[in-house]
Amino acid sequence: MLTSSITTPAKQVRPRIVTIAGVLTAINTFRLIAILFILAAIAGTVPATSFIPGIGDFLTGLTAPFIVFALFRRKGVNTWATALVWHTVALVDVVVALALSFLASNSVLSPSLVLLLPFTFLTAHIISLVLLTRRTTKEYYIGSPNK
Repeated sequence: MLTSSITTPAKQVRPRIVTIAGVLTAINTFRLIAILFILAAIAGTVPATSFIPGIGDFLTGLTAPFIVFALFRRKGVNTWATALVWHTVALVDVVVALALSFLASNSVLSPSLVLLLPFTFLTAHIISLVLLTRRTTKEYYIGSPNK
């Protein structure tokens, strides 16, 4: 019998930290709810300063599924770099939104569900950035430097 000398490379298994980073990215889809703040700012029922962070949150929530898809289905330096840039921009957006909410408020903000969400997103971005910069993740997307 003839045997083929051509071997196919083994499929590389996605590291668990990549899956966790993808799930944390998917959580940001909930930021689509910011459309309510945009509409309320247009209607004048909330301060106009809610409009700017609302747009950033809405765009982040809108693009989150695309980043998750790329993280799970694509490999390469472009996917890895895009995810890093996306998380950095989204992290800055959360910080700006929190700063505006504290600076623009007429009263002292008490801890509530309204403040819990931004801090949840902030934590998710920080953890995702840490996971995406791990050696295992870089090797999964970019490849080993010794190859």
